[in-house]
Amino acid sequence: MSRLLIISDTHDNLAAIDDLIKCLKIGGYTYDSVIHLGDIVSPFTLRKLINELEAPMTAIFGNNDGDKPLLKNILPGIADPPVTVEWRGRRALLLHGFKSPEMTEFFVNSLASGRAYDIILYGHTHLARVTRINNTLVINPGTVSGYVSGKRTFAILDTEKLDAEIVDIDRCLTKEL
Repeated sequence: MSRLLIISDTHDNLAAIDDLIKCLKIGGYTYDSVIHLGDIVSPFTLRKLINELEAPMTAIFGNNDGDKPLLKNILPGIADPPVTVEWRGRRALLLHGFKSPEMTEFFVNSLASGRAYDIILYGHTHLARVTRINNTLVINPGTVSGYVSGKRTFAILDTEKLDAEIVDIDRCLTKEL
């Protein structure tokens, strides 16, 4: 696994998920696996994501996920954050957020400064971000739904190169015109 599609905060916005799928096709984005960083919200959204993205999915719960038992029934591996995983020998932390966006950023930056992880992936703030703190790659894919920020985004992570790209869904869709 070397290319990961990283999404967060879909918030049951099915039209935005349809646009995500279109953008992936238009842009020729390839990925081996999907990471969802929380706030899927409803089981029907999770089913749609699994069916449409056609790749193995790892997901964590966010603060707005509803029927957790049914979500877990659909995707047994979905877990409460934080979750530690390893890709190509790189240690990664998956989390959603902590209280306010400001507290989330403070917490993530503090964790990255500690150098315990090669990669930290998080959501919750709805603001896309790719940065390095010390040797830790920090990625927030933003929000697929577009809620709060007004921007619909996702990230593609190359775990081999340890590099990530944020993709604006609406800009991607204008390439089709």
